[in-house]
Amino acid sequence: MHPAVSNLNGHESLKAHSEDCVGVVLAGGQSKRMGTDKALLTDKQAKTCLQNTLDRLVAIGLKKIVISGDRHRDSFSASSDVDIRVVSDLTSDSGPLAALDSVLQQLVVQQQIPKQLLIIPVDMPYLKADYLIRLLQTDASVSCCFKDFLLPLKLTLNEHSWQAIKHCLSESNSRKHSIKNLYYQIPHSQLPLAAAEHYFFQNTNTPEQWQQFLNSKSSLISHAQEEPFKNVS
Repeated sequence: MHPAVSNLNGHESLKAHSEDCVGVVLAGGQSKRMGTDKALLTDKQAKTCLQNTLDRLVAIGLKKIVISGDRHRDSFSASSDVDIRVVSDLTSDSGPLAALDSVLQQLVVQQQIPKQLLIIPVDMPYLKADYLIRLLQTDASVSCCFKDFLLPLKLTLNEHSWQAIKHCLSESNSRKHSIKNLYYQIPHSQLPLAAAEHYFFQNTNTPEQWQQFLNSKSSLISHAQEEPFKNVS
């Protein structure tokens, strides 16, 4: 059994969490420091950052995933039982919170509003599926991230969080149009991390950071092979 799954109350426990959740991949950034689209960077197995991120979400049992960033409509593959959709940002180059608002508006149009979103950036290649499972296991009524890292974030959707998103985006100071500002306006919790675990939450924003990842042992991990949800018996 996968180590992270051994802490669950069996197959149905994780299934219940994942069925109430839609995965959101933030992939609409400009990648200015990288100089090329981070979502399309390939690892040693010729898999893109976007594909590896999707594989991670599928591995934990999510059946609905939204990609924020419409230039990636033809840049991924998925099994037929997983619904992956691409959403355009309603306001371009306005940051992750505006992108999240675009995703939510699209879910409203589709009448597919989940109880939770599991939000993950496309440029976090070290992250293991284990950590996403830990977020899904937390109290469903409270949004949650890991200490010192706002992303990945499990966002609980309710009237309070919807109003908080609108309030943050209406602020005259654009610096307040942020997921950080949202997080501290809603009921939230943080999961502890050991110092050594910070390694798995690194972003790759520059060519040097991406090369460092390629040279690391983590670059040999296939997220599709983790499949903690599917391996539960």
